[in-house]
Amino acid sequence: MDVNAINYDSQATHDNNRCNYPPNQNGTGEGNETNTNETVYGCMDIDANNFNDRATEDDGSCDYENEENHCNHTQLVLWDGLETEAVGFFNEGNHSRAINVSYQRDTPANLDIFIDMDTNCNDSEEPLSVVVFYDIGHVFPSFDDNGTFEYYMYDNYVYDEFYFDVYGWEGDEHWLYANVTEDTFTNETEGVYFFYANIQVDWNGTGDYEYFGYFTNWPPWNGEYDEEAGMRLEV
Repeated sequence: MDVNAINYDSQATHDNNRCNYPPNQNGTGEGNETNTNETVYGCMDIDANNFNDRATEDDGSCDYENEENHCNHTQLVLWDGLETEAVGFFNEGNHSRAINVSYQRDTPANLDIFIDMDTNCNDSEEPLSVVVFYDIGHVFPSFDDNGTFEYYMYDNYVYDEFYFDVYGWEGDEHWLYANVTEDTFTNETEGVYFFYANIQVDWNGTGDYEYFGYFTNWPPWNGEYDEEAGMRLEV
């Protein structure tokens, strides 16, 4: 309510002690010192982003949302069992048995692929949301009279999707399971299985997923027939 203040309000009916003055005035024209009884409103929490060491009364404006220890998800690292074979060793009595832990078939009804996902944020309260769209195709190789591979004959394919929350570098290891039965594929224990996994990421936690990448064991169509590349999974 001081007419000398920059923010003077002629409509004001009550002084809230928030008058602002030009650099060389303090409301009295006696220099640039502030009256000792002037209340300075601001954030008084030293841990807040906008801490004001001059504040004498907290006005509830403290901001914590973008503090330095908050982590923004900017990175996702994938390790998939199709690209790199991983071998695990299990003890059975006095003997050790090696198995492929990248992909496996525990039963005739399952085809399983291993995926490990890590992010740069070790944030247990705000994990990175990832969705994997997962296709499995089943084909039979066709050969000419000389035994040379010609093409793949399609049988069928299955589709599924998986949602994961990725927490830092804690070893977010997952298996992608697909049911394989006689109702799904013809001669499900024969032929060749090809896998395609499309990874999409919700970077901002808004529910909007962006394409990130994919992995697959599909060979180049001008390549030679390779049962291993197609992962011929027998019981």
